[in-house]
Amino acid sequence: MADILIVGTSPKSDEGKEYFLHCLDWWWDILFVINRLLKDRFPVDAYFIREFPLAAPAPVMEEEECQECSKLLQDVLQDGSARSCLMTRYRDDPVLYDYYGNDENLKNRNLDERLEQLEQFARFLDSCGGCRVKWYMPE
Repeated sequence: MADILIVGTSPKSDEGKEYFLHCLDWWWDILFVINRLLKDRFPVDAYFIREFPLAAPAPVMEEEECQECSKLLQDVLQDGSARSCLMTRYRDDPVLYDYYGNDENLKNRNLDERLEQLEQFARFLDSCGGCRVKWYMPE
């Protein structure tokens, strides 16, 4: 289990200073939603990059791209498509299906947590003034 820290380059508020997830698996769920729902409306591949071979794709964006991505994320959260997208992932991904099985309470609890994290990410993007991931590398 690894974590991810995305920092604002010119934050306008405390929400824009940093976005932190303790578990990289959670980030993969968020990336799934972004790739599935935004790819046709936002150049995801241009702004969510792998900075080294084993790294998860992470945002490297200036303020304008952050705000555009934030608005699109807020839209998919409000219209319910982010929730549906994650439910599809939990149902169709064999590893996640094995993990959750038929435990609807666990599935729904994790779904609610990921949606809250996605909302936090959208708020972060809206006020970060640009962002970069900060990787902690052993020396």
